[in-house]
Amino acid sequence: MSSVALIVTIRPAAGKTDRLRELLLTMVSHVTKEEPDCIQYQLIESKLANGNAEFQILEQWKSQAALENHGKLDLNKKMTATFEEEKIIAQSEHVQSVSVIAGFAAR
Repeated sequence: MSSVALIVTIRPAAGKTDRLRELLLTMVSHVTKEEPDCIQYQLIESKLANGNAEFQILEQWKSQAALENHGKLDLNKKMTATFEEEKIIAQSEHVQSVSVIAGFAAR
């Protein structure tokens, strides 16, 4: 069984950076405490050249099944609904499947 790695990129709508950060930090906390099949889950915030924020989540799961279970979480569904209801993200999330070639997330 091989692991599954993703980079998820999310850009907040104007004026929604703090709210998006709050929601994403809630998910990081949940994954850290409740999802032992997650190998890596890191939230990164950067500033683009135009001054806008962008968030990336670096994810690595023990298996495709572990990732699918994460997607079925009530918390995940509620967050997606909140994104839509509060118009928090500027555009759809960009999910990129990647392969970890070398290096480490932690020592």
